[in-house]
Amino acid sequence: SKLNDNMYAYSHIPGKLLSNILDDNILHNVLDFYKNKFSIERFNKDDKFINNCRRIYHDKTYDRIKQFKNTSLDKIKYINGVKVKSINNLLDDIDWDSIYMNSIPSRFHGDFQPENIIYNGKDFKLIDWRESFGDSLDVGDLYYDLGKLYHALIINGQIVLKKGYNYSVSNNKAYVDYNTKSNLLLLLNYFEDFCKENDLNWDNVELLGILQYIGICTLYKDFHEGKYGEFLFLLGKYLLTKKLNNEKLN
Repeated sequence: SKLNDNMYAYSHIPGKLLSNILDDNILHNVLDFYKNKFSIERFNKDDKFINNCRRIYHDKTYDRIKQFKNTSLDKIKYINGVKVKSINNLLDDIDWDSIYMNSIPSRFHGDFQPENIIYNGKDFKLIDWRESFGDSLDVGDLYYDLGKLYHALIINGQIVLKKGYNYSVSNNKAYVDYNTKSNLLLLLNYFEDFCKENDLNWDNVELLGILQYIGICTLYKDFHEGKYGEFLFLLGKYLLTKKLNNEKLN
């Protein structure tokens, strides 16, 4: 229900966050749940949809990253031993048209990640829905949800709150380090198999997941005194460089 112009309230749902589920079968089942609830229904891939994809992926990323552009962090030459370009040069190397070509118009959640998925013992319930994809209330890119899931399986919100991440800088080199949850890494393996079995482009999932880190890093300037946002920026540059170099990420 709507509380005011900026807030919604959900009925209380008893259960466990997916990020705290250890049962292999339940972890695996969430992928079929997503398939049946979202990916089965497809829509027309028209110019309006492609324009929304461009706004969400390209325009928003370039706009949000401006505050890190040409900073001392952006000028660091090596992250975890990998030589990196400036953020704008890295983004310019992305084949954005391939993202729009791969896009699939479907129903969407908008933040399909383990902290927003509740298992009540029988079924999955979703909270914190995104209200729109670009200017559409009904149609989003299936890969947007899949990218969201990918990024949150590697960097988990509960671990972030416990400061289970770190970065250090020495001279022209930076190192990023983070903890992961074993159950979510298992789900990541299931997730990759699920995508391949359903003819979904895993490379595109990885790319959009990595772009999530870059796209949200500027939203955390006041969280942990800005350190988490800086960590995400470096992690995003590191993973994007490896992805564009066709190196294995995991």
